[in-house]
Amino acid sequence: MINIRTSMDEAASSNSASSKNGASGGWHEMLRGGDRVLIRPIHKDDVEMERRFIEALSPQSRRFRFLDTLNSPSDALLE
Repeated sequence: MINIRTSMDEAASSNSASSKNGASGGWHEMLRGGDRVLIRPIHKDDVEMERRFIEALSPQSRRFRFLDTLNSPSDALLE
């Protein structure tokens, strides 16, 4: 899974706004609307946020995303 943070979040946590491969293993992209985002692999600290994201998806979205009808992601899936 990929975590996307807004430019405000990124600016608060990093001062290397133009790096292509930062210490987090991610990179910055500019969206069509002009917002800059950091795209990076999910970190261990993101697990609960990712769990809440998956649980908040509609049943149809979960089925399309995972090709299954899971209610709550397992720890193994989040890892």
